[in-house]
Amino acid sequence: MKKILILISVLTLSCNQSKKSKVERENEPDVYNLQETDMEMNNAITKANETFNLFKETFQNDSVNKYYFSIKQKYDTPDGGNEHLWVGQIILNQSDYYGIIGNEPISTLKVKLGDTVRIDKKQISDWMIVDNSNGKVKGGYTIRVLRNRMSETERNQFDQNNGLIFEK
Repeated sequence: MKKILILISVLTLSCNQSKKSKVERENEPDVYNLQETDMEMNNAITKANETFNLFKETFQNDSVNKYYFSIKQKYDTPDGGNEHLWVGQIILNQSDYYGIIGNEPISTLKVKLGDTVRIDKKQISDWMIVDNSNGKVKGGYTIRVLRNRMSETERNQFDQNNGLIFEK
């Protein structure tokens, strides 16, 4: 579980006008800045939304103790951009999902680390299910894009540090 929290914190996305592609923060995970015109990332977000039923079915039908569930949600930023944050500790209350902001925002003023939030289905940018028995990841489409952009050395270190398995 701790490794998963590190993973989701490291792979936070911010879509703004910043020229730096990665913001490194002392004692905090890195944040990747992306352009809103990043087609590969936009396709990953589209795929996450198109496949969200898999998340819902698994959440409703399988033991919550067997899997770790997380949803990435988009928040507006003061500069007119967006910041995408992972929400963990997901629960379902009637037809609404709720969870806790899992990483420290850098731009949005809408939420902060540890806030309990309602998931706005129109703002979902990714979802992830991790099988606790073997570390296999379902979803995590935006993570896959960033992971694929890493050098082989970075990717191997990333995989070793988080213990998750990203199948094709």
